[in-house]
Amino acid sequence: MPRFVWVTAVLTAITLLQAVHAASLPPQNNISLLAPADEYFGHQKLSVVRIHHQVFALKTELQYRRRHPDAIENEADSIADAYFDWANRYPNDRWLPRVAWELATLYEELPGLAAQAQAYTFLALISQRYAQTIVGRSAAVDLTRGVGVRAWPLWAGREPTQQPLLVGQIWIRDPKDAQALLDAIQEVGTRLQAGRILPVAAFGATAVLEGLYRSLGPSLTADGEQRCAWQIATLYELLPGTASRDRAIRMLALVLDRYGNTQYGLWSLRDLQRGVGVRSD
Repeated sequence: MPRFVWVTAVLTAITLLQAVHAASLPPQNNISLLAPADEYFGHQKLSVVRIHHQVFALKTELQYRRRHPDAIENEADSIADAYFDWANRYPNDRWLPRVAWELATLYEELPGLAAQAQAYTFLALISQRYAQTIVGRSAAVDLTRGVGVRAWPLWAGREPTQQPLLVGQIWIRDPKDAQALLDAIQEVGTRLQAGRILPVAAFGATAVLEGLYRSLGPSLTADGEQRCAWQIATLYELLPGTASRDRAIRMLALVLDRYGNTQYGLWSLRDLQRGVGVRSD
């Protein structure tokens, strides 16, 4: 294809994308609150058009096995970084809910704990900020159902050597015992209360740690199990949104059912009788 034809095609595509974006904008008096197509976000300096396009491109590459899942996840993390920068600077942009949903479902298809944490992060964000939208209701369903950890696919060859995981902005190793799990839970709580982690990221990390707690199962001592369950419940109680409240109630009920005569069981009963409210952002 001659170069001038290729350039014309690219410019036409960009013009069409900008037209689609403009068509979705609210009335003109709010246009200053929306991201212009020529502004760039995140460490990779991505435009809104590039963010939107690249999420779909990554989904296609994963579906047709064109790149390894870890390479796709690394690029998705760069897009997520740009997304949060965009959402912080233009919180009323009407593209935000849909792009967040596409990122959430991309992470749901990727293997490993870190992808699971990111999926939970975006689902929590959508369900809290866009609860009345179609994607908000879909996110609430996914949160209730839960997001599993996908295994490394056979078609991708040997799984990369496991490194410490970036879970909710916190580097942790896959905990193998109660103390390691408690340390990770307490680190999330410390960072949350110090304002060093976004609540939605803390939700994602806590959901992953809850999954690890359940997977450890019989390897935990009775004391370690109830301490971990109680700490996870109290962490959920600190987080905003109905999903956090529901998970806190579930964990409190678990402690009460299994360890009703212990101090943790009595604390769980107290919290359940008092009621667990829904915190706002």
